[in-house]
Amino acid sequence: MPNIFNRLAYKEFEREVEEMGSCIFVRFDKLKISQDFELRNQLREKGLRFQVIRNRLMSLAMKDEGYDSFPKLTGKIGVVFAKDEGAITAAKVIRDFAKANKGCTLEFVAGILEGEVLEGEAAKSFADLPDKDTLRSMLLSVIQGPGRGLAAALQGLPAGLARCIQEKFSAEESAS
Repeated sequence: MPNIFNRLAYKEFEREVEEMGSCIFVRFDKLKISQDFELRNQLREKGLRFQVIRNRLMSLAMKDEGYDSFPKLTGKIGVVFAKDEGAITAAKVIRDFAKANKGCTLEFVAGILEGEVLEGEAAKSFADLPDKDTLRSMLLSVIQGPGRGLAAALQGLPAGLARCIQEKFSAEESAS
């Protein structure tokens, strides 16, 4: 890293890697400037930041931070750093953006979630994972389901008993 720009970029990237909870690396080709701004705005709305840095500096910083199994980066690569499991949200935004803009090619190269490096298709599968809020609501509905069924059954017992008593009373009146 002979020049000052590379040193500063490396330090900034290294700091981002230290502070991140998760990240996702995306290869982007044929991405127009207007599409780039649109993608960055969509990510910014979710509290994420899309950053482009030299592949060599990225690889160096990842290796220095202990991600030895990090894949070799080639082509135009961008990275989205996120807190906690924010890479899941980033992957969903990128997937939806790629579907909406057929002219651009966005390819998931790698991702880091909970300290685990995932490559290619595994990184692409981030977009299919539910986020924490979705998981919480799913868990809550699973917990509430049996209670709701029990409440309905308990409510049905007195109503059924009242119908039986009413039938017996009606039958006795008819007999007399």
